[in-house]
Amino acid sequence: MAIFMFLGLVLCVLAALSDLRTETIPNALTYPVLLLAPPLHVAVAFGCGLPWRVALLRGGFSLLGLVVCSVVPLYMWRNRALGGGDVKLFAALGALLLPKLGFEAEACVFLCATLVAPLQLLYQGQLPSLLRRMAARLKNAFRPKARRAPIDPALATWFRLGPCFALGFVAEVILHWRATW
Repeated sequence: MAIFMFLGLVLCVLAALSDLRTETIPNALTYPVLLLAPPLHVAVAFGCGLPWRVALLRGGFSLLGLVVCSVVPLYMWRNRALGGGDVKLFAALGALLLPKLGFEAEACVFLCATLVAPLQLLYQGQLPSLLRRMAARLKNAFRPKARRAPIDPALATWFRLGPCFALGFVAEVILHWRATW
């Protein structure tokens, strides 16, 4: 599993650098991982001397990891809370790390974003306006439809998730290796 953790770390660092520089996570970074992770799991399992059924099962678990790690990001993407590159990167991590570790890595990335986002918004001076919009949305949830206050979607605040992939994945590597020692 160490080779897949290393590949995931390289993938997350490259995605973070790209996201910071170009504000996108390119398909050229995620698609090869999505396509090659299942056959790579099968090849590594064969190379370790595992029976062919077990090796094929590893490839199946890789596909399952891709699906499991795509569910929440796809929902968030559909609600315009996450970009498409982020969704594909979560799916690629799931394919590399299999369902359990992929989901743990996803949780670490989201936890990192939860900690970093308010600091970044405070630094940019956008935190007060974001808190006002959140309060308005919360009030709207308890009002009848006819009395809801309009919220301008143009005021939405975007946050680069790429660096959180790198930080969250490093945290996952540390937590995983600490648990195995």
